[in-house]
Amino acid sequence: MPHPNEEVVRAYMAAVGEYFSTEGEAGADSIRAHLADDVSFHVGGRNAISGDFRGSEEAIRWLRMVRDRPDAPVDSELHDLLVSDDHVVVLVRRTIGGVVAPAVAIYHVAGGKITEAWLHEAKQAEVDAAIGT
Repeated sequence: MPHPNEEVVRAYMAAVGEYFSTEGEAGADSIRAHLADDVSFHVGGRNAISGDFRGSEEAIRWLRMVRDRPDAPVDSELHDLLVSDDHVVVLVRRTIGGVVAPAVAIYHVAGGKITEAWLHEAKQAEVDAAIGT
């Protein structure tokens, strides 16, 4: 039986995948269902989509910015997932703007919701150059 925090993050990732495959706001409510109202996203880098995003609406705005870019991530593949009572660490491989970009996402989960997320690129400088400012 999977850890409850794993279930939260996998469901969130599935909702994000569906959101990225649609236009408009279809699917945004499914994402919100997995985020605390005061969630904080910390997106590393020095590019047009990096920064801190606080609150579920800001997190959705960030996901929209990513999805609507011409260099949006494609071919996203879950490499591994590690879970504890407080965190879920997700290793992914995907392509952003032509850059094969392995990354790690660390999610803090409390009360069945994602309360904080840190997103880090293995090839941050290349991703920054591909995305631009």
